[in-house]
Amino acid sequence: MSMNKILNNYQSASFNETIVSVINNSNSEIDTKLTVIKILEERGELGEDLKALKIELDQRRKELFNNKIAVDRYTTLGDRLFANIIDGFILRLLGFLISFINISDSFFNSKILTPIALLYPVLYTILFHGFAGQTIGKMIIGIKVFDKGEKVKSSFGQAVLRDIVPLGGMLVFYLISILGLTSDSSVLTFSTLFLLYIIAIWSLLEIMTMLFNKKHRALHDFVAGTVVLKINDRYKVCR
Repeated sequence: MSMNKILNNYQSASFNETIVSVINNSNSEIDTKLTVIKILEERGELGEDLKALKIELDQRRKELFNNKIAVDRYTTLGDRLFANIIDGFILRLLGFLISFINISDSFFNSKILTPIALLYPVLYTILFHGFAGQTIGKMIIGIKVFDKGEKVKSSFGQAVLRDIVPLGGMLVFYLISILGLTSDSSVLTFSTLFLLYIIAIWSLLEIMTMLFNKKHRALHDFVAGTVVLKINDRYKVCR
């Protein structure tokens, strides 16, 4: 029965019959039954049996709410997308700043600046996930990486494992560069394309695994033993 019909019957002679039918109807929604009970309570006509029913319904509504929140806290696909957009902007800014570093020391450029220029996007996520469980984007959006037990944030080791594929790819690329193989255009082209294919395939597998499991864990979450959760105030009851 709709809420409007209940309220329209509030002063009618058939209201008592309406009360009985709503409360006894197993298909009546919890909120509808609680509204009827509240009206009786305001009229001073709430018996002990209905007081007990009110407590039971309140508990069931709370359980349903918590169950819904428990499921919702795993739905982070959109949140991760927006967090990645924010992090991407930050990484572009960092890359822009790195490009302005100009030091004549060739040792510094080859041994320090070059690996920084190659690895800073991966190091950014590893360091933030390792120390805080969140990148800046995740902090702004309100999601965080936890151990799969969902009690503590991801460890530094788990942060490394989450990015092991892009990290490994970048290290291989750096190794090629320090061995001087980048001077050979064919080697450089092959290694670049191979790295891009690996990252593309890995990214596709990440999306597929994230879409087809209840907790929306990506492939790197399974590798590292982590899970991404929403951490806004409404989700704290489930943590």
